[in-house]
Amino acid sequence: MLMQRGHEIVAVVTPEEGMSQWSEANAIAHTAEPSVLAALIGDQPFDYLFSIFNFQKLPDEIVSAARCLAINYHDAPLPRYAGSHATSWALMNGETDHAVTWHVLTDRIDAGDILLQAPVDIDPGDTALTLNAKCFEAAIDSFAALLVDLEAGTLDPRPQDRTDRTFFRRGQRPAAGGTLRFDAPAAELCALVRALDFGPYRNPLGLPKIALGETFAVVTRLDVLGDRSVHPPGTVAAITPEHLVVATADHDVALHGFLTIDGMPLPLAELVARAGLRVGLRMTALDDQASARLASLCTGLSQHEPFWMAQLAQAGPTRLPHRSRADGAPGPIASHALTFGSRFQRLEIAGCERGGDSLLLAFLAYLADLTGGDAIDVALSCPQRHAGTDTVPSLVSTSVPLRVGGAPRPDFHQRMQLWGEQLQQVSARASYVRDAPVRDPVLRARLDSVDPSTWPVGVEVLDDVDSAPMMLPRAGRVLTARFATDGTSCTWLYDAGVLEQPVAERMAREFVVFVNELPVRTELPVLKVALGSRAGEPHWQTHRPGSA
Repeated sequence: MLMQRGHEIVAVVTPEEGMSQWSEANAIAHTAEPSVLAALIGDQPFDYLFSIFNFQKLPDEIVSAARCLAINYHDAPLPRYAGSHATSWALMNGETDHAVTWHVLTDRIDAGDILLQAPVDIDPGDTALTLNAKCFEAAIDSFAALLVDLEAGTLDPRPQDRTDRTFFRRGQRPAAGGTLRFDAPAAELCALVRALDFGPYRNPLGLPKIALGETFAVVTRLDVLGDRSVHPPGTVAAITPEHLVVATADHDVALHGFLTIDGMPLPLAELVARAGLRVGLRMTALDDQASARLASLCTGLSQHEPFWMAQLAQAGPTRLPHRSRADGAPGPIASHALTFGSRFQRLEIAGCERGGDSLLLAFLAYLADLTGGDAIDVALSCPQRHAGTDTVPSLVSTSVPLRVGGAPRPDFHQRMQLWGEQLQQVSARASYVRDAPVRDPVLRARLDSVDPSTWPVGVEVLDDVDSAPMMLPRAGRVLTARFATDGTSCTWLYDAGVLEQPVAERMAREFVVFVNELPVRTELPVLKVALGSRAGEPHWQTHRPGSA
């Protein structure tokens, strides 16, 4: 639109490939990072800066360099609904009308003088997806009107009334973490479900769900029925092949399209059987304290969600090359205790204050040598580091992805230092809500591989290894290595239906040799792995540096 009206675009900042290609085709300077924009345009003057779809705070030197104005677009009727995810919050609050706003960009988020507003109607069936689309259309139409005022010099900025201002932080999450409270009016529950429906796009807020004792089930659709409820809120009023009818504070609602918290389809009959539902049963009610705890938990974890989703997007779960029966059904769980020499206590790895962390990194180095991989992806569980997230264990992932790699392979100590730093980055972030991968379009396409509890190899660091239950977390796990926090002991748990006992015990012996020789190691590889030596049985030989 700018170019059609004869204006020159000096530069474009976008991480989107399509926009970058468009900029390239039109000979427009472009970058993905706002931080390098100043260097990109140099001393070239420009009149206006438009921040139209942007979640980053722009450098002051760029904002102030605009000779006329820096202008921001916001999808809300400012001063109301400043901040993030305005359309969803408007739906949750039962708004019937909305607007988009063009305003002056200032240091304070969404607080500059209003240049132009365009109204947007909210229909009863609108979702976050449809209301966002309406705002996009209103933005395009109103941008044309904004350009007319800019060209004619007829802009009339007006200050925002701060007494009407409402603000929603990017990490803020819905009440009760999106869990339906049936003591609320039916229209309020319906609004929540619609506000969390982003269609095929990324959902940044959470999925609507119902609490069933200690577990949760996702609800993808909620219809308000015409009849008023005659049962106490939360009572199962009817169970049909298609939906579950539940009483609320006023009208009954029909719930459809159930998923597990991990995003897998959950047939209604299975849900009913799992939760022991029956007509007349009153489901567990969330009180104000439980709701506040859920909201606080989800809000607190939200700041780390982008990190975890990036880790999962890059991960390729490490698989053992010597599975005795690759197609074996899960079998009995076996354990093997490992004992190390005293020399291990002298091993120092940067960032690892506890012996358990050093042992864990040694195990990852062993895996790298065993598999020949430059990066290792395993499931990590450290309950003591996740304090506060275990209050609702069925909602928060108890296993997180641990990905290490990137150091030059021959330099063992450099590798350990880098991996120690990567371990600390993971350890500094507690966990994530289990529905987070379901809300990410990239991860949603491969949900069967993004649950770390099902990855072949897991590592645990526990204060008390001996008292931990002797069980693997989920089907798919072949080996879990448990390390005491102080590094004094280690136990391997393995699926004997996949990894036969002689092979597992031989691996354990090799790892003990590996660990005991670590203080004198200067390079990798230490182990040479040859598969298929005897009827598919793996064979290992230990090689010291400099040996043939």
